[in-house]
Amino acid sequence: MTGTNDKQEKKEQRDKWVGLLNAGWMFHQQMVKETQPTILGDAGSDDHLFHKALSVAIMDAMNFIRQVEAMGWFDDSEDEEESDILSIPGPAG
Repeated sequence: MTGTNDKQEKKEQRDKWVGLLNAGWMFHQQMVKETQPTILGDAGSDDHLFHKALSVAIMDAMNFIRQVEAMGWFDDSEDEEESDILSIPGPAG
């Protein structure tokens, strides 16, 4: 029963992170609209390009999380050692 609670808790944490990413994406989308150049064909200011790049990167991150979730990457494996790979010291110690 503890494993199910842990899995549910991890899913809730992941959903919260995606919610935070979504809030950041909405902010940068708003900034893109506010800094949009008025002249057609103009590349825009550095602020405009910065916010546009960040909004695209955040959307990519959210999509990546959802894709790997659908592929089952977040499912717990039976092997404790394999699932806890980040807790094992690497070659540098």
